[in-house]
Amino acid sequence: MSTELIIVFTRYPEAGRTKTRLIPELGPQGAADLQRQMAEHVLGRLRAGFDVSAPSIEIRYDGGDPDTMQNWLGEDLRYESQGEGDLGNRLERAFREAFDRGVDRAIAIGTDCPALSLEHIRKGFESLSAQPVVFGPTFDGGYYLVGISRARRVQSLAALFSQIDWGSEVVLQQSVARLSTWHIEHALLESLVDVDRPEDLEVWKRIISCQ
Repeated sequence: MSTELIIVFTRYPEAGRTKTRLIPELGPQGAADLQRQMAEHVLGRLRAGFDVSAPSIEIRYDGGDPDTMQNWLGEDLRYESQGEGDLGNRLERAFREAFDRGVDRAIAIGTDCPALSLEHIRKGFESLSAQPVVFGPTFDGGYYLVGISRARRVQSLAALFSQIDWGSEVVLQQSVARLSTWHIEHALLESLVDVDRPEDLEVWKRIISCQ
């Protein structure tokens, strides 16, 4: 088993239940189609860039079931439900279960950041060789990537991801402050744009047009 794991958080693209902030602009089906396209974009990059000696890939999904996820994204990936709770609960669960299986370094990403590249992920894993935690910030105050090293593990995964105002402009700020109270250092990657709002759609169109 690989000692490195990429955890991809995504939703099954069901109309009306995904990319809800874009429904006024795209409609329920259009928003779901964008969710599908963005997830496939991220998985396509991962599959193209990593060989058999590279990190394992796990899909943490919301909506759908293992069969529908496999039919959509393929049978070569590991699938786990995100489970109940807010994003913090789901992140804590994903990292805890990964470390319980013996993973040494894990990175969690979403599918909302089309500029996320293999180089960002590689730099994230490199950072975990020196720092216990790495973040990939977004310009809206959140993060598109969070990585944790088991060997240099923070005191409490649950505490790191709890009492965070998820979806707000202070997510990264609150997370970094939590680490500071424990005197734990962290690394930062470059900032990227999440595609969550109508004004972000140009970012997606520009990246796709360059492929």
